[in-house]
Amino acid sequence: MLPATEGRVVLVDFWASWCGPCKASFPAYSKLQSDYANRGLVIVAVSVDENAAAYERFVKNLHPQFVTVHDKAQQLVRQVKVPTMPPAT
Repeated sequence: MLPATEGRVVLVDFWASWCGPCKASFPAYSKLQSDYANRGLVIVAVSVDENAAAYERFVKNLHPQFVTVHDKAQQLVRQVKVPTMPPAT
């Protein structure tokens, strides 16, 4: 479920389980969410993984302190026109 966003600053991040920079960003995003949630920050991380198990493992391993959603069909990715994801590392 998505958090309320009206009147808040929303950071939307597109990520994938194979993406090294994505993995590195999650601890920083968790800290940002923790430090600034009371000032109106909402972070929503959108996975582009086609494999649900890969998405679930990534989230389970990193325990993000912000909302993650799985865009398995990549509908939002197409609407936003995310240009590319880093290659697998």
